[in-house]
Formats: sequence, C-alpha cells, structure tokens
Amino acid sequence: MKLSLILCALVVPFFSQCSSPSSTAIPKLTSPARSASWGAPTSQTTANGYTLTYTNPSNSKESFKIHGSRNMFGFSYYPPDITGHKKVGDRWKKISKSQTWTQSKVANTKIYWYQTHFPYEDSAAKFRSRGEQIKSPSGSAGHFQFSGTGTKNQMQRWLSELRFAN
Repeated sequence: MKLSLILCALVVPFFSQCSSPSSTAIPKLTSPARSASWGAPTSQTTANGYTLTYTNPSNSKESFKIHGSRNMFGFSYYPPDITGHKKVGDRWKKISKSQTWTQSKVANTKIYWYQTHFPYEDSAAKFRSRGEQIKSPSGSAGHFQFSGTGTKNQMQRWLSELRFAN
C-alpha cells in the first residue's frame, strides 16, 4: 500500500488522478455566502465525488466550482504561465506570463492557486487551485480542487467563504 502511494505521488504530474486508499464518503464543502447571493449551486455527482457550480445570475462571467473527490488530483510544483490575449492598440495579441502561487486557507488548510487565463472580450479571468486533501471537523477527508471565473480578489473571497455542510 505504501509503495503504491509513493508511486502515485511520483507519477501524479503525468496523470490526472490517482486512487486514494479511502472508499468512504467524502465531506461536502459548500459556499453558504454564494448560495445566499447567487442562489443554490448546480450539483453533479461524479464517479469519485461531486462538483458544485455557483453562477452569478446577473453576470454569467462570474462562477465558482468546487470539485470534491475520493481521488487525488494531479498537480504541478510550479504554476503554469498565464495565457490569453491583450489588446495592443486596436488588435488582440496572444500573451503568456509566468507567475507564482497564491495562497489561501480553506477549512484551516493552506491551498495554492493560480490564474489560468487573462480576461478577454467576452470572459473574465480564470483561476484554479491545486488539488489538496482537506479534512472536515469530524475527521473525514476528501480531495478538493477549486476553479473560478472573475477577479483575483473575488477568487480569494470565494475560497474564504467555504464551509463544510452539516
């Protein structure tokens, strides 16, 4: 078992997911603040967990997703470059920029996230976290990844609003 976990940790950058030894139900992280402001999220059950998607009804460019899984998510030691387009004069130019991790706390667990895309004419900036294991107050654990479309300040706030459902 330990050997398979070590091998999984070594190959995670090359594969999207590895199995967790736990087959128990994962705790549910939700955003009561997003529900109060934007309404109930859409919920999707996946083979290994769930996805909750909150969307701003008055601005469809703003959304926040919680991906909960029994499996580890793949991750990189360094965040990838931000990609997108920037208006230079009257033309859009494709750009790429290196970056560092941004840190936040979710349920007393430090998580790392980064910007994946610059805003464009018809879309806001996009952000994604590394997959992290987070434990609920009851001790159950799951692997979580968060993604958002909006501004960096919004992403920071949305992460800080997360709570475990009772």
